[in-house]
Amino acid sequence: MMQDSYDPVNDLLVFCRNDNNFYTKHYYPCMAKLSDLRDMKKTLKKSHVLPMLKSGIEQYCDKYDIDKDVFDKGIVSRILETLMKEEMPQIRNGEYRCR
Repeated sequence: MMQDSYDPVNDLLVFCRNDNNFYTKHYYPCMAKLSDLRDMKKTLKKSHVLPMLKSGIEQYCDKYDIDKDVFDKGIVSRILETLMKEEMPQIRNGEYRCR
């Protein structure tokens, strides 16, 4: 028997990457900015990603009627860590390069 378990980290990242409106307006521009910063040899910081994530959490919680308290500092930290681990190979390979 399969057991359903809610993983807010994975669920939010799936939403951010698959909700066409959010991806186009927030996620892709954020990843493109990270790519540009990396190309300029700048240090990538959490503060470059946090506004996009906060917006994603807001929209995700509104869309699926989820209590925003689920996304405490520990969960947000795990989301940031997972996001960077998963996206850095694409950023290094020029996946989000706009110029």
